Amino acid sequence: MSVDKKIDKFISFFEDQLVAIESMDAPKSIASHVFDTKLYRIILYVSLMDCLSGIRYPELRDSGRHKDKFIKLIDEYSSWDKKDFVSVPILKERLKFIKGFTKVKRNIKKILEQCKGYYGRTIGIDEVDKHIDVFLPLTKNKLELRLLEETRHKYLFYKYRNFVIHEFRQPGYAMGTFGEGSKEPIYHGYIGKNTWVLLYPVGFFQKVAECSVCNLKRYFKKNRINPYDHVRRTSDWFDVRDIDKIKRAT
Repeated sequence: MSVDKKIDKFISFFEDQLVAIESMDAPKSIASHVFDTKLYRIILYVSLMDCLSGIRYPELRDSGRHKDKFIKLIDEYSSWDKKDFVSVPILKERLKFIKGFTKVKRNIKKILEQCKGYYGRTIGIDEVDKHIDVFLPLTKNKLELRLLEETRHKYLFYKYRNFVIHEFRQPGYAMGTFGEGSKEPIYHGYIGKNTWVLLYPVGFFQKVAECSVCNLKRYFKKNRINPYDHVRRTSDWFDVRDIDKIKRAT
């Protein structure tokens, strides 16, 4: 089988899975409030992305650098232009752990004051958030810099992935109904509260997963890479790291 046909076969499997995930619905025998379709779909989308990131970056996968491979997939294949934007409302909360009124805090206060007229509405993240480059010149504080970096959306997306995979729940207090039909991250508020709640709708996870599959196909085709060469051989329930651990222990 040619490399092109192997790539087509590999990618078609994931394309079929994307269709199946989108088609998921609650069985008639289970109450809709019990069968959390949105949560299940999000779990499947990020699991699919985890798999793809391991195929694209086997060296990171085999060295246990799971966060790095997932973030790198978002960086290089998600087509997400806001991935390096900082979530201003979340950064505001995180900066409460730093004493004093810094330049970054002053800038955040100014941004949020400009958004007061939107309270109670649903808005896109680009109405509130800014690229990290806007904030970097404002600080040399190492903790503040770290918080800026970790509050970029690509890291929040990974944090979201960890919540749904490891805790079987979604982070924050957002209501999924506000993002119904949306394929972009949004903020929404609650009546009587001047705060913003971040929501990544299930449609956004679908979009990121679909873009990753599409862009990886182009990468494999352009570089004549057979993705099956990077699939782990785990038929005996062991992988390379398991063997290495046994060798070190003996």
